[in-house]
This record gives sequence, C-alpha cells and structure tokens, in this order.
Amino acid sequence: MNNKLYVNNLDLLKKEEISHGCNGICYKTQDNMVFKQIYNPNEKNLLELSKLYSPSFIFPSKLVYYQNRLIGYIMEYVDGVTIKNIDLNIKTDDYIKQTDKIENEIAVLTNYRVHLLDVGINNIMIDKNGNIKIIDTDFYSIKSKLNNLYSLNLISYNYGVLYPITDISKNNFKSVTLNKYSKLVLCGKMLPSDFIIELENFLNKENLEHNNLYEIKRNLKKL
Repeated sequence: MNNKLYVNNLDLLKKEEISHGCNGICYKTQDNMVFKQIYNPNEKNLLELSKLYSPSFIFPSKLVYYQNRLIGYIMEYVDGVTIKNIDLNIKTDDYIKQTDKIENEIAVLTNYRVHLLDVGINNIMIDKNGNIKIIDTDFYSIKSKLNNLYSLNLISYNYGVLYPITDISKNNFKSVTLNKYSKLVLCGKMLPSDFIIELENFLNKENLEHNNLYEIKRNLKKL
C-alpha cells in the first residue's frame, strides 16, 4: 500500500483552514479530505498508524512530504460537530448503541497494541448520520506491552464521551451507587454505555424523564 504522498505545491492541500492546535493546523483539501500539517511529525509512529483501520477512528491515510521532508498527513474529512456541540436531544438508546460500537473498536485496537491518547471533547465528533468519529489520532502510539492497556484506552475515551451528559468528574450525584459507578467509568473499569444505562435506571426510580441526553443532563442538575 502506497501511504506516502510527495507534493510540489502545498496550495492544493490548503483550500481552507478548518482548525489549529498545539501541534499543527488542519486544512480542507480540494478533494474534500483533510491535510494536517504537523510541527514536529514522528515519521515512524505515523507510518504505523497509517496501516490501521477502524470505522470510527480516523487514522492517517497518507503521509505528506514536501521537498522530501515529512510535514503532515491526509485523513478523512468528517462532516459534523464535536461532541461538545452536539444536539442534546439525541436519543439515549442511539447514544448507547454508538458507545457500544466504539467500545468494541477500542477492544480490537487494544489487541493491536494501540494506545489511545488525546481523546478529548474536541476530538470526538458526531457526523451528519449520527455516528461517532474520533479524529486527530496522530498522538496515538503502538505499545509493546498489553498490561492494563484496555483500561488506559477506556479512560482516554470515557472523559470525552460522557461530556454531553454531565461533568462526571465532579461526581455531583445524589446516589452513592452512581458515585461508585462514575468512578469505575473514569478509572476504566466500567463501560460508559453501561453507565448511561445505570443513569437511566436511576432517573426512572426518581420518576424523572430520560428520553434523551438533554433530559438526563437537566434531571441530574436537580438531584
């Protein structure tokens, strides 16, 4: 597989700037992809990541070289919004299905020794079809040991995916049981989709509505 792209003209890759961060700038390309120009690229790591595929994780597809120097990579463009800005009227059942799917993919990636890093609320997106997509995967690394890697990967993912519901880290819950569950989630010992189900059950006992994420977030503030 040819995963290296040598270019003579960067203008073709820089149709429109769409975001920038501490390690680089993302541009939309003329062929509706994303070119991420990285300040200090790690060629070995990016080459390993470019060989990976997972439906919800947007890995580098091609490494970009300009004047024979690695300057970044090409990745799929996700047409959607970050999880920080999603419509909270999304149904909890749909959200649980999505988190289930991601959890399965994390398990597979863990088997390939992939260590998830920088999975924050700005890197988790919901596309126009309601699917969760994880972008900016260039911080990920391939680890030689599997010890506790699945838990570490869940921890990286959990903070972001639970953001639309509530600020879990504050543990502002009336229920001691929910406090316990939230801590299990944040230390990677409980799946976030299971935690969302526990939240629904708890709200049901409190005779509060729980049709969507907005209702969950609103009702948690009442407790």
